Amino acid sequence: MQKFILAIGILLLGCHDTPTPPSWYYESQSDANNLYGVGNAKNLQTAKDNAITDMLSHMQVSISSNSHLMQQYRDGVESSTMSQSIEKDITKTTLSNVSYTTKRVGDEYFVRAQITKKDFITQLQKTQKQALQTLQSLNLTCQDITLSQYNTLAQELNKALGAKSYLDALGETHAISLSPYMQILESNSPKPTIALVFETSLDSSWLKNYLQKELIKFYRLTTQSSQKITISFTMPTPTSIKLHATITDCNGNPTFVTQISESLPTNTSLDTLGNRVGVLLYKKLLENIQ
Repeated sequence: MQKFILAIGILLLGCHDTPTPPSWYYESQSDANNLYGVGNAKNLQTAKDNAITDMLSHMQVSISSNSHLMQQYRDGVESSTMSQSIEKDITKTTLSNVSYTTKRVGDEYFVRAQITKKDFITQLQKTQKQALQTLQSLNLTCQDITLSQYNTLAQELNKALGAKSYLDALGETHAISLSPYMQILESNSPKPTIALVFETSLDSSWLKNYLQKELIKFYRLTTQSSQKITISFTMPTPTSIKLHATITDCNGNPTFVTQISESLPTNTSLDTLGNRVGVLLYKKLLENIQ
């Protein structure tokens, strides 16, 4: 008898009803003056974010044709930014004048988001304007750009192109020129270029490979680049080094300067010392772009 009661109890526990969405959750989302989206989640804010994402997905904006320009490089990892990231950026940005209808059913939140097309267009135009101002402030006079310029260029172009795509979908086409910035980003993708130059009377062959190993995580190495990283160093002892590194742009202006001092035990090989110096340079470059 006890086993029978236990079996019935387990069966009942497994028969929880799936939360039933409210009727407005399935209502038509077609309106000449407004944009709508629905979402659900166990967390209210997540449900709201999902509703915004749903609203944007109904616009069926595709920026895949520009995806090759949206490659970003950070910490040695390449990634392609597609239209989904535009949706995430807008979702994470608190849109003003969005109204939400919410209802909690059990432990699930159901949300309907609504914003007028006029308000949405205004906010997209603001995003686009701010991105253009940031792009203009970069003052890109060099074809070979710095890491910092590259990251900002990719990020702001992503915003500007995303906003333009949605504005075009809403019939709000504006004549803005992004081509010069797109061309610079494309010529510097997937990474900016740099030339490695040694200025020392000492043998640098043992060190060169270790520095190149770390530099290629940030740059494409080529002797033709107008951007240069110049390395000079001294070795007070066979297992210690004092290194000075300077990165200059196409005009010879320094954009990054650092010094590395390292002293290892006397039985340490040059390979170990070179590897250590390379890792330290990597960390300093990473700090510089974060």
